[in-house]
Amino acid sequence: MSHPQSTFPAFRPPWWLAGGHRQTLWTTVARPVPEIDFEREVLELPDGDFLDLAWAWAAGGAGEAATHEATANGTPKPTPPPARARHLAILSHGLEGSVDRRYMRGMAQRFNAAGWDVLAWNMRGCGERPNRLPRPYHSGATEDLHAVVTHGLARGGYDSAVLVGFSLGANLTLLYLGREREIVPGAVAGAVAFSTPVDLLAAARNIERPANWLYELRFLRSLHRRARALAERHPAALDPAVLRHATTIFAYDDHITAPLAGFEGALDYYTRSSSLPRLAAIDRPTLMLSAADDPFLPAACYPRAVVDPLPHVTLEIPDRGGHVGFLARGDGKGRARGYWSERRAVAFAREIVG
Repeated sequence: MSHPQSTFPAFRPPWWLAGGHRQTLWTTVARPVPEIDFEREVLELPDGDFLDLAWAWAAGGAGEAATHEATANGTPKPTPPPARARHLAILSHGLEGSVDRRYMRGMAQRFNAAGWDVLAWNMRGCGERPNRLPRPYHSGATEDLHAVVTHGLARGGYDSAVLVGFSLGANLTLLYLGREREIVPGAVAGAVAFSTPVDLLAAARNIERPANWLYELRFLRSLHRRARALAERHPAALDPAVLRHATTIFAYDDHITAPLAGFEGALDYYTRSSSLPRLAAIDRPTLMLSAADDPFLPAACYPRAVVDPLPHVTLEIPDRGGHVGFLARGDGKGRARGYWSERRAVAFAREIVG
C-alpha cells in the first residue's frame, strides 16, 4: 500500500543544532528539564516484582499527588483518577532511561497541554528503588508493557490510548503491537515510535563504531553500575566478575541481559526481541519516525521496503533530528519553537482517535 505524504510541517533544526550528534547530545544533557508533577504509583506484577508508574493529568486537572498500590490482575481495584480526559498516552523510555528523562517529561507535558492524560513507566530496575527479582529490563519484555497498558486503561476508563515509545521503548512498543496483537486491548488506537532500533543486532554493532564511542561508554558505565548493584543483591544470579567481559553493548547483553532474562545469549535475545519481523502483523495505525542522521541507527533500521506495503504502518525519515532529538528552528528572533517530535506525536494521536 502506498502511504500518502504527511501534511505535517517538515522538521527544520536551528542552524547551531543541525547535526545528528548535536541534536542527540543537546536533548540528552542540555535540554531544560520540563516540570511535571507526576503522581507515582506502584504496579504489582504476577511474578512478584513491580513496576513504578508515573501519571500526569491533562492541563486543568487538580488530582492530588499520591502513591498507590495496584496489581496487574486488577485486584484490589485501584482508585480511579478524577475524570478529566478521554484519551491516554502511554510512554515507554529508552535504554538506561526512566520517566524522568527530558524527552519523557517533554512528551508528557505536550500531551497534557493537548488534553490527554499521560502514563509513563519505569522498566524493571530503572526506578529509584531496586526491583525484587534479578530479571533485568529488556527490549522484548512485552508482558510488562501489557501490564501497564491494561492497568492504565482500567484505572482511567479511557475511550482510547496511544502508545509512544523512544528507542528501546519504541522497539518494545512495535514488538508488542505485532507479536502480541491478539491480546492488545481494543482501546489501543495506535502508536508512535521514535528512533527505533528495529534490528537489535545491527543496532548493537552500529554503536560499536568509533564515531559512537562516547555513547557506548556512557551506556556501559550506567549498565555496569546497575549490574554491580544487582549482583550485590542477588549473588547467586550474577557473578560480578563477568563484567570484565562486558566491554561492548553486545557483550553486555550476551553475558548479563540475555542469561538473566531467559535467553540463550545476545543473538537469541536480539532475534526474538527485534520488532522488524513483527511489523507486518501490526493491525492499527502506527507511525515510525527516525532521523536519517541518527548516529545510533544503521541502514537496517530504516526498513522502507518492509514498511511501504503495510496498510497500518508508516515510516517517516526526516533528514535531520539525531537520536530522540528534533529540537526545531525558532521564529527568526532566537526563540526555539520547541520539540517537533512532540507536536508530531500529538498530531498523529489526534488523527487516529478522531
